[in-house]
Amino acid sequence: MDALLISVISACTALVASIAGPLVTLTINPLEPDHQRLYEAIDAALKRLKSNDAADAETEADIETITALAQAILKREWQRVKAGT
Repeated sequence: MDALLISVISACTALVASIAGPLVTLTINPLEPDHQRLYEAIDAALKRLKSNDAADAETEADIETITALAQAILKREWQRVKAGT
């Protein structure tokens, strides 16, 4: 990929993450271990994106980790809501 395009994508990703991160943090239950792992993964990703040496592979790994954790939490919560508990 072109270096300029990578820089633009990284800047946009960092901006979106800096906005979305606090919103997600508000919905996290600090007493749930998987919520804690999600918060830690988001925090690590934000720190990496804010640094100038964030590698594409690391960013991709962060995205995969955050996605997997969020999907597991959402699935569990959806099952709980469907069951009416």
